[in-house]
Amino acid sequence: MALLAAAPLSAEPAGQLAAALETLIPRSIEAAGGARRWAGIRDLSVLERRSQLEQDGRARASEELEIFLQNVPHTQLLMVRRTKNVVVRQGWRRGEAWMVEDGLRVHDRFRLQSARRELLETLFLLRLPFCLPSEVNGQIGFEGTFLLARDEILGPLPGSRGPLEVDQLRFATGEYPGGDVRLYLDRATGELRGFGFHAPGGGYERWLLARTFEEHGVKLAWWRELTVDGKPIRRDELRKLVVNQWFSPDVFKAEAWLRR
Repeated sequence: MALLAAAPLSAEPAGQLAAALETLIPRSIEAAGGARRWAGIRDLSVLERRSQLEQDGRARASEELEIFLQNVPHTQLLMVRRTKNVVVRQGWRRGEAWMVEDGLRVHDRFRLQSARRELLETLFLLRLPFCLPSEVNGQIGFEGTFLLARDEILGPLPGSRGPLEVDQLRFATGEYPGGDVRLYLDRATGELRGFGFHAPGGGYERWLLARTFEEHGVKLAWWRELTVDGKPIRRDELRKLVVNQWFSPDVFKAEAWLRR
């Protein structure tokens, strides 16, 4: 994996690795605000700018997205994009993806498959690390400690000197059809610094997470960059975060946005 800059640093016995694993996930959740604070977040909305990147990292095209996530009583998601006076809404409700374009329901199978993957990816991004199991089980495995190029993952931040030491975890999640996800946790702070997975097309995709946005004590990465086989593809920048607005349940239904 291109993210890793050195061989594993740890060579601990399996028993010690299992014991270390029991502290890594709670520590990561605590670094992002804590499970108790997240439990108080009924819903949240995000305004973000999504940019498609050239290989040199420059933005080729960009758009603004409004994203609405409900945690209670059910996990539901709505994404709204506006392009050339056309509004496209796509949502995730009760395990199903839907799309409404300019007031008309979209039934195209390929577009819905693409929307489904984007919605699941967004759910994963917005809920990490809170969607990780709080107790060690078969979904999580510890794969060792590695060194990263600090500037690569954090960007040119003041005081970013020397390599960054991270613990690598394997997370068996069904949200990516390409297989298990690898998580990279900052060994010093417990913060989630990135994750990667093998995409359905075969390339290795990794997300680098840097700098956090905090609201009601909950922290989200406001700068995320996606690379495929080491080449920059996309960057998401968080512009606004609002929590606990108590959305109407109809917001997450396709019927609410159809032409009447």
